[in-house]
Amino acid sequence: QVLLRMKENEIEYLHKEISCLRNELQFLNMQEKRLACERYTEMHEELSGMKGRSEREIQSLKEHLRLAMAALQEGQKLGNSLDH
Repeated sequence: QVLLRMKENEIEYLHKEISCLRNELQFLNMQEKRLACERYTEMHEELSGMKGRSEREIQSLKEHLRLAMAALQEGQKLGNSLDH
């Protein structure tokens, strides 16, 4: 009978240990999810900033190209008028 009670106590202890481990695992999962969400938010903000900078650079390059093309055409017109 004493042996039976010892085994029952051991089983009860193991059930409590399993419950504690489950709770700890759930806490860690929630913590990992929170950290993943924070990292996602940081990455999203960083990528949004990069996108904005890239779009501004594209507009600047387009403007430079437009001005270069206009200067080239003007140079060609000037060259043609000097030839005549």
